[in-house]
Amino acid sequence: MARSEGEAVFGLLCGVLGRRGVPASFALPSEVNSDTFAAMTALAEAEGVLPALYDLLAHRHGAQVSKAMRAVCAVHEETNRRRNAAIRQALLELGEAAIAEGFRFAALKGAAWVIEDADGAAGWRSMIDMDVLVDASRFEDIPSFLERLGYMRLSHDTRYDVNFHHAPYGRPDGPAVIEVHRHLGWRHRLLAPEIVFGQARPIAHGLLLPAPWCRAFHAIIHWQVQDFGTSRATMRLKDVLEVDRFLARSDVDRSALATHARAVGAIEACEAATALASELLGSPSPREIPVRAVGRRHVARALSRQASPWRAWLARERWRAGTLWRCEKVAYRCAVRGANPVSIRAAVWAGRLVRLPHLCVRAIGIIARALTMLVSERSQRKYFARVR
Repeated sequence: MARSEGEAVFGLLCGVLGRRGVPASFALPSEVNSDTFAAMTALAEAEGVLPALYDLLAHRHGAQVSKAMRAVCAVHEETNRRRNAAIRQALLELGEAAIAEGFRFAALKGAAWVIEDADGAAGWRSMIDMDVLVDASRFEDIPSFLERLGYMRLSHDTRYDVNFHHAPYGRPDGPAVIEVHRHLGWRHRLLAPEIVFGQARPIAHGLLLPAPWCRAFHAIIHWQVQDFGTSRATMRLKDVLEVDRFLARSDVDRSALATHARAVGAIEACEAATALASELLGSPSPREIPVRAVGRRHVARALSRQASPWRAWLARERWRAGTLWRCEKVAYRCAVRGANPVSIRAAVWAGRLVRLPHLCVRAIGIIARALTMLVSERSQRKYFARVR
């Protein structure tokens, strides 16, 4: 698919997911077999929003699409709803087992969406795994707890030895794997577990549902901070849609979210996320986190990187190289072992010095490859300009 065609399909998909509506041609019965619909569903699957696309075409936009398309989408949406319902049942069973042993889980991310929707099981939400949070005092007990329930550890990678979540566990007959967290990321003080648990409410035996503003803030920092969406200027539609859904909710305490974000130095991440949701999906911009110059610049940078393969590649490689310098895992592992701030800073700088030669080699390689890609891209632009 040509880049211009890909950008057009991306725009159409954003229109369906957001508030601009569907292409007028979708009212024709033949469109269910069209290249446009096929390209849109393929892109939606790659972006992690295929169930949401099916849900919206079957319901919100149902009057604007043909009966044939509506029927196809409804079948696929129901398939995902049933899978999510099975995930919800697995979470309920997990909660029952936890309360019997004297502790509780807090549902995170997609798990929170499906557990709060008893009827629809959040049929629009694409689910990869079940994320739950447990009090740090019970974290080391979790492997044996899960094994008693028939779960098996699916990875023995040493990176899980000191991590903010256990290795994934699964059951042969389970609908999804489970990841049990003690913190919400390497930068674990951005949203401390005690805040999540302190503002959560019981939703089922052994299960807590975090406050909507906590869930919204977690969605933002998971995208913009944990996955470096701010520095990489990424705009994966699954992340954008997640933020859009929270911006549309009336029960999100936006004042609490903004106040907490400022307190932990994450307000620009929130502005970037809400600005992208507003730009791509037409999401309402909250008064407490308005779209300002920072957000507008981030949107412009994200759109330019999407339109330029070399810019996107360069941003990704700079992020990868930056992990050698940031040493966030070093800082986290020192913190959970009880090290004081001075010792943590010393460990981080020691890690940087060890990695510095490798970082220099990596930087030279990135610069050389970026220059080659830039020359190639400009040559292609000149060629297409002459052809047109």
